[in-house]
Amino acid sequence: MRRVTQRDLRNLYEPAPDELYANIHAALTPLPNRRRRKKVKKKISVGFILAAALLALSAAAIAATKLNLFSGMTNSVRPIVPLESAEKLIETNLGRMENEWATMTVEQAAYDGQGVNVLARIRPKEPEAYALFNSWMMDFPEDEYDVYWGPDEVPSGTQESNIIEGGVKIVNEGGVQAYYEAGEEIPIPEGREAAMAASCLVFRENGKLYYTYQDAIRVTGRKDGKRIVGFDVDLRAVSDDPALDDLFLSMGSEAQEQSDGSLLVWLDGIAEQPLPEEVELKLTFRVWPNGEEDWSDEVLDELTFTLTKGEDERVARYVPENSGAIDDHVRVREVNIRYTAVRAYFTIDYDYEAREDELMGIHFYPYDAEGNLIHTSGGWTTDSAERGDFSSEDVEKLGFWRQQGEMQSFDEIPDAIVLEANVVDGELLGQCVCRRVDAE
Repeated sequence: MRRVTQRDLRNLYEPAPDELYANIHAALTPLPNRRRRKKVKKKISVGFILAAALLALSAAAIAATKLNLFSGMTNSVRPIVPLESAEKLIETNLGRMENEWATMTVEQAAYDGQGVNVLARIRPKEPEAYALFNSWMMDFPEDEYDVYWGPDEVPSGTQESNIIEGGVKIVNEGGVQAYYEAGEEIPIPEGREAAMAASCLVFRENGKLYYTYQDAIRVTGRKDGKRIVGFDVDLRAVSDDPALDDLFLSMGSEAQEQSDGSLLVWLDGIAEQPLPEEVELKLTFRVWPNGEEDWSDEVLDELTFTLTKGEDERVARYVPENSGAIDDHVRVREVNIRYTAVRAYFTIDYDYEAREDELMGIHFYPYDAEGNLIHTSGGWTTDSAERGDFSSEDVEKLGFWRQQGEMQSFDEIPDAIVLEANVVDGELLGQCVCRRVDAE
């Protein structure tokens, strides 16, 4: 079974567990500017795998290249398969950087005017002595790695948060372990079960302090005895243009170890809006010789390169049949889609009045006229205030809410898109047929 990627995780809209309210790890643990979350596993149905395989066959021309720049998109629960013409957008040999631990080469990249795909290869200088590892980008199979999966230990120091009225403070330093709620010290239970029974956010075990509702998974070593050297790769636009600040609003990073000890790293980002004809990008490569968790001895290198938009996109606007009403509290205003050879970028403007049992809001899924689901990924939703559309005229024209994201592109632009509205927990509200009203 293939692994579930970060792109898959962005597609999942499942109910949060009951314990989520008590998950204070992010609020209490100071992390040094870490943006990506650790991946989790999800079982994939045979139907999904077969569908992905069939779609992958249509991308044979792209998959036939020695290095598949778009693997991060196609190797997914809901694959977005670039058109064959996307291969013409690929630029190669974009730069190289080197330090005492590894070399990184930017082997391929593509830019379609709103999204960027980058494929880099990292080669450790001594692959027999150490292996490069990053838990946000990579899986860690237990036949290769020693893995700890259990309660997350409270770091040393003092953590404070306003997660409950009056605040919470956890002290774990200088031989002192203490827990306070609203300024009052609460006895720390021994063992997790006792802490859960007492609704206490921390517990003590074998003299160590742990979070009650937070599990951790981390690599503690390799079974082949190799040293683990941590690394990170970050991609950003080099520009003062505010439009480029959100280029990686939806950012995916995946890495895969190769048989020769090198790593292939895929980076994939999309923006909220179309971008300039050219973008200058900065790739930052960090190495932590003492492991992923030790940032005290960081080795940093940077490389800049420029990508040029490879083709003109095709733009289509769709309006709903009738009033666009779905159920009695959702109304679609219009849909705008920019089709490129790599993927399509959609914007759905709509009105929505939330009900009491719809705490997470709603989400739209697009279908073609024959009822086939169009694969999407990397979506987000904003309201008019977040976008700066404060005037009543803007809201009246476009609606209060906007859902954006990426989806499968087409050689021929569809004449109709069917939107299915779902409550985020899965309840189907209804459908709306939207028809194309303008030329390319």
